[in-house]
Amino acid sequence: LHMYRIPTLLVVLFFSFGVSAQADQEDFHLYLIGDGGKLDEIQPSYKKFLQQQLTNDKAPSTIIFLGDNIYPKGLPAEGNRQRKEAEEVLKAHLDLVKGFKGEIIFVPGNHDWKRGSRDGLQFILNQQAWVDSLNNEKIRLLPGNGCPGPIEIPLSEKLVLIVIDSQWWLHPWDKPEGETSTCDCKTPAEFTVQLDDMLRRNQHKRVVVAAHHPVITYGEHGGIFSAKDHIFPFTDLNQNLWIPLPI
Repeated sequence: LHMYRIPTLLVVLFFSFGVSAQADQEDFHLYLIGDGGKLDEIQPSYKKFLQQQLTNDKAPSTIIFLGDNIYPKGLPAEGNRQRKEAEEVLKAHLDLVKGFKGEIIFVPGNHDWKRGSRDGLQFILNQQAWVDSLNNEKIRLLPGNGCPGPIEIPLSEKLVLIVIDSQWWLHPWDKPEGETSTCDCKTPAEFTVQLDDMLRRNQHKRVVVAAHHPVITYGEHGGIFSAKDHIFPFTDLNQNLWIPLPI
């Protein structure tokens, strides 16, 4: 694969986006949809547009939901009063791509780990259990079991996907790590060694690394805020809270 053409597939919806990656020499399409935690509120025109793209796309394809799959705090345990509403959001993901024949991958985000809260691990395990309950080998949550990855998936002869859980790195509470972990990579050092090995083995291929958090961002997660954010920070919680604070 010498180059990719990346036209816009899906415009921003609730901070969600999608792109289609098409190789010139091998016809493989990769659809990326991020921050889909409010896909149950998606506008019909967006849904129709994406479904038309998928229906007309005859090439081998994979869809990746890039984390924050459920707002605001992931999937609670069965019996929780918020469980049904959270499940409906996941169902909206699958309804959005209904009829798609390729593989569908859910990647964890910080909201799926209960927004980084103490029992976040259990919440991502809840989401994995829900996805596994579909009994569809083409629909998976990766990496599984709260592990960091990396997971290597050959998509074609010259295209490789590597999936990682970036929230594992940032999560300050309980997570699979150290000697008691059942993950392939039990420490950041082991993860780094394995990722480096994957990149070296596939250095003559096109490699796509899928994770929730960007490596570089010019948004709030990268420490970039507007003057309004500094002076009126409470408007992020409620758009009517125009209470100024000293900078």
